[in-house]
Amino acid sequence: MAPDPVSGRRSVSPESSGRDSPIPRQWRSQLGGAPEDHLLKDKSYRRYAAGVDRALSLFETALEEWADYISFLNKLLKALQARPSSATTIPAKALVSKRLSQCLNPSLPSGVHQKTLEVCNYVFSTIGHDGLTRDLPLYLPGLVSTLSFASLSVRSPYLDLLETHFLEVDPRSLRPAMKSIILALLPGLEDETSEDFERTLRLVSSFKEAIRPADSEPLDNHHATGDDYFWQCFFWRPSQAMAAAQVHSRTSRGICRLWEDCRLVVPPQVSQMRR
Repeated sequence: MAPDPVSGRRSVSPESSGRDSPIPRQWRSQLGGAPEDHLLKDKSYRRYAAGVDRALSLFETALEEWADYISFLNKLLKALQARPSSATTIPAKALVSKRLSQCLNPSLPSGVHQKTLEVCNYVFSTIGHDGLTRDLPLYLPGLVSTLSFASLSVRSPYLDLLETHFLEVDPRSLRPAMKSIILALLPGLEDETSEDFERTLRLVSSFKEAIRPADSEPLDNHHATGDDYFWQCFFWRPSQAMAAAQVHSRTSRGICRLWEDCRLVVPPQVSQMRR
């Protein structure tokens, strides 16, 4: 867990959180950020979109101190909350997701991270599970590394965000993102004595169940035949995972618990091949 940096003045905003990733080709056409034509004909929606644009413009001009990030996020949240009751889209969503990612930069203090997650929660509540299913490659990259540097005050709302919104994403969109989601959760398994360890472990299992094919046959109360894809994602680079486990003994206990679960599902010959 990273300590908060000392407050100071900044003349340049961070370019990114370092977690941008290429958007798969099949999703590019639906991530353009332009609202549907019928929304642009709605005067209240145009006013809503203009307010979001004004809030976003502050990122380029008004961020000189750490407190300015909080102010920016408050104004962005207020602009988003001014949406018409019937609107379930986010104007300029590509830019909104980029700014939220930048506000999760590890060099920023935990108060900024907390406020960013609050805005993310509102965005995901607004677009709903269907919207997040569609826009998962837009929002997920900026969130992936958060747990690796999150303070105690940030870890809980971060896990809340994953539990509340990401578990409900359509499995067809969730499966291609599973390696990234697993990597996002691994830092929560570093310390078996931490208060978030068991919660993170349960969340890992919940994602396994979320992408489990409907025709899977149960092996016991927690495992099924369709879990092999999840374990392939989890141990996609087993040599690196086990090397890290040898360096961090506490991590190894968490990994070993998952490895024992994996052996119930993955055939022995496959396990040997992937070592």
